[in-house]
Amino acid sequence: MQDPKSASPDSRPPFLNTGDEPLPLDLPADPDFPTRFQAAVQRRNLSLHRMREHLKSHGVSVSASTLSMWRTGRTKPWRDQSLRALQALESILDTPPGYLTAAEQQVEKGSESWWASIQTRPEVLNHSEEYAQVRREVGLDGPPELRNAFMHCTVWYNENGQFMGARSTHIFQAVAARGERSLQATFPDAHGDRNPHRVNVRAGGRIGLQRVFEGSGQTVFELILDQPLERGQMAYVEYEMTPSRLDAPRSRPLYDVRTTNAIGQLGMELHFHPDCPPRRPKIRRHNMASQPEGTEFLDDSKDGALLLVTTDEFVANGGICMEWEWDG
Repeated sequence: MQDPKSASPDSRPPFLNTGDEPLPLDLPADPDFPTRFQAAVQRRNLSLHRMREHLKSHGVSVSASTLSMWRTGRTKPWRDQSLRALQALESILDTPPGYLTAAEQQVEKGSESWWASIQTRPEVLNHSEEYAQVRREVGLDGPPELRNAFMHCTVWYNENGQFMGARSTHIFQAVAARGERSLQATFPDAHGDRNPHRVNVRAGGRIGLQRVFEGSGQTVFELILDQPLERGQMAYVEYEMTPSRLDAPRSRPLYDVRTTNAIGQLGMELHFHPDCPPRRPKIRRHNMASQPEGTEFLDDSKDGALLLVTTDEFVANGGICMEWEWDG
């Protein structure tokens, strides 16, 4: 087998698919910007202070802290001034033209670019066609008015393992010039029943149009804030969901929270009765109702616990599902 260090430069893939010259052997072909920038800096053995001085001589001013954050991937060079700095750095660090300026700029989770990149996906819900129908009826099938910065769902089960109800709390932020509406849905499939949930808004808003689909048991409703928000403003909303009747516990119980839009932080909190604790709990984080991404088994200390809590940050689409078993 040929030693990679002795390989001909011509055997290495070009760093761009444009017929440019192959990369020097001591520069990685990885397309990620932080990887390329870090390697180029180490190759020249330049301190951040020295790089800053070299940039000044090229007529570009960049702070050492900014250069450090570029190198670690904490921030990305987006602005025109930053791109001019990258062109100068290619000369200073002696890289091929385009090595830094054409590197892939991964979108940082939680950044405005990340929020803007997420598209609404009704298909993550169990009965997406019903949700999409109401979305069109209320005129919310365009860009969202509100961003779901925070969502936390608290759920209760009784001594017989029956679902008693849930409370959903949200912090919404306006992303339009005027934001006051969001479309919400409850789907009782997760509890083994098809009876619709009653929804009661306790704080921060009211229900506008509401559709109850008897066949699936899904309730889709327009949530309207008490006061319209201007762009960037936030509001707290809380509503409860209770079943119209108590059904027998499901043989394979689970509770599922999904989102069709991005959420900054998504949490789930399940409360159980001492007479009916959960066994062998596990978590699934997934993109689609039918396509779980993976399963994470909780440690043994959670077996029989009366409180199960999990959170996830910057969820693009999909959600969290908690599964467990009942004794017997």
